[in-house]
Amino acid sequence: MIMNFLIMPMFFLSGALFPLKGVPAWMEALMRMDPLTYGVDAIRNIFFAGSPARDFMIQFSFIHDITVIGIMGFIFILLATWAFNTAK
Repeated sequence: MIMNFLIMPMFFLSGALFPLKGVPAWMEALMRMDPLTYGVDAIRNIFFAGSPARDFMIQFSFIHDITVIGIMGFIFILLATWAFNTAK
């Protein structure tokens, strides 16, 4: 039940169901904090490469997506390591 509480909002805010462009400012701020947003956008960068839909469907560059995913992954691994070490 807790996983659905965390994963479903992240999924809905990732832009997997609707484009990222044209959303309200408060929703865009939430979407930029969601790591799944950058994963979905990286997949769209690969899928829509050379397509006319590229300008509408893609929000960030592929390098930007991979960089943010890497930085967030590193931060989450550090937090998990710290939490594991302090939970004795």
